[in-house]
Amino acid sequence: SAFVTHQYSRPQIISEHGYPYPQKKRHDQAFVDGAYAAFNDFGGLVAFRSPLGIPVEQGATAFMMCNDPVLRSSEYLTALMFLRGDVKESPCTLRFTANADDDLKQDFGTTPSIVPYYLGFVCKTMTDYSQVTKKKNEVLVPRSGTAKAAMNIGATNVSGGGGEDALAEAFNALKSAKFVPEGNRTDVKNGVWESVTGELCMNQPLRRLTVDTPRLQGLSAIKGDSYRFKDVAVRNLDVDASLALASIDGEKPLKEAKRILMVFATDAVNSEAIYMNRFREDIKPKMGWPKQLGHAPILIETGSVEIGLRNANAKKLKLWSLNVDGTRAEEIPVTATANALRFKLDTAKLKAPSVYFELAEK
Repeated sequence: SAFVTHQYSRPQIISEHGYPYPQKKRHDQAFVDGAYAAFNDFGGLVAFRSPLGIPVEQGATAFMMCNDPVLRSSEYLTALMFLRGDVKESPCTLRFTANADDDLKQDFGTTPSIVPYYLGFVCKTMTDYSQVTKKKNEVLVPRSGTAKAAMNIGATNVSGGGGEDALAEAFNALKSAKFVPEGNRTDVKNGVWESVTGELCMNQPLRRLTVDTPRLQGLSAIKGDSYRFKDVAVRNLDVDASLALASIDGEKPLKEAKRILMVFATDAVNSEAIYMNRFREDIKPKMGWPKQLGHAPILIETGSVEIGLRNANAKKLKLWSLNVDGTRAEEIPVTATANALRFKLDTAKLKAPSVYFELAEK
């Protein structure tokens, strides 16, 4: 929906972004909000709510980011992808042309279909009311398809509708303009969307999101997945999670960095929380509220994964788990050669739960 409301020649600012607790896939947040906001050149992201601060003796609550370890780690990755600029802006733009007066005449229950706007995962995609002359790095396609809109607890839910023809037409126009490079993995029919930059990929059948940039490489995936990036290999993930390695050594890429931060975010719930079902959804008032909220301490789901990293300083790097304040907790053994290292991380074996890990020379 953020792509649908992004108007050509107008800034796009998301004033409330965040996946509310206790939604189980909160670790997806940075890989959707942060990555695609950067790719589509959004003007700003504002967290909802309270990304800073540490409430005393309080468990996680809906929309409160500061006391949720999953959302805090996701906001950190969002800052790198979006603010630091690790994810590049799309070099080309798709403009879905429409008439503003015609839209205003529609009743509230009718809205543009979101289906054609899936191409916001492939290139910068906007609704265009402007009638500005097309530029050389742009494609214009008439918008088509409508859907049903309904208000529910302060949010507009869009469902159904067409737009498949406009989606196919627009993707073909992008390919004809040679904006989609050879080897791009986008498969419109099967729900695979790779950005024209090659840095982002959303694979819906595999439920996998990946970000592959020089300074940050990682994924949000489900149990059993493995994936190889340019410099990072992820193997035998045994829990639904997000995992990312980011250079925090100035402008150096991962393969040259002497200091790297790793985030391994799974799920987290309050002690003694009770939910209506194992999916933690369909709970009155249908926004994920638990039957019993529970309290601190917050329980972090453990998991294991095998990591390989190509790095020029591999022989000198050591690995530590970090406390929530960034201090080192315990060293974790790694195996290294001259230009690569590997290790198995099993958070159930740590003395204290951790979401953050540091690779550094000393």
